[in-house]
Amino acid sequence: MQTSCWVRCNKPLAALAVMLWLVAAGCADDRARVDRTLDAREAALNNRDLDGYMRLIAPDYVKARPDYDPRAEMEKLFRQLRSIHYQAYARNVQFEQADLARVVQEYRMVLTTPNGMSKTIEGVDHFLLKKEGSWLFAKWLIYQGLDGPAKKPDGPAAESAPATPEPPATQEGES
Repeated sequence: MQTSCWVRCNKPLAALAVMLWLVAAGCADDRARVDRTLDAREAALNNRDLDGYMRLIAPDYVKARPDYDPRAEMEKLFRQLRSIHYQAYARNVQFEQADLARVVQEYRMVLTTPNGMSKTIEGVDHFLLKKEGSWLFAKWLIYQGLDGPAKKPDGPAAESAPATPEPPATQEGES
């Protein structure tokens, strides 16, 4: 039994279509995974979940301040507050390299002390997230930006990436 010319001639075209679909799905999947990491950070802050928060930090996190310890900082913050209500919005994600994403998002955070005093902070987060693992096991972790604005990584890919300005954070008085 012979296969028709149409089937034989279109196998490369079908293979190309499948490969393009997989690449497109991978890009969309990366964006979804970045969003999941940032949403998990929001949930960890709101639930004051130190271990959940720390699972989102890359093991090779790049510090802006040499003395910065993310675990100690978050532990101190959670101890000082009765509640945190953090809500991010206006999220912008740019993939600067296959394994590096720049995130700029605005946020509003209401902090409540044990004696019931509240403070509202509105500002801008500016992170770099790094992809760890591959394909089905890939996850995006916060690589830079918790202790200061994320900087451009060294290398030619960083120079071609568009710069995103970071507006200054503002604080409202006690409410």
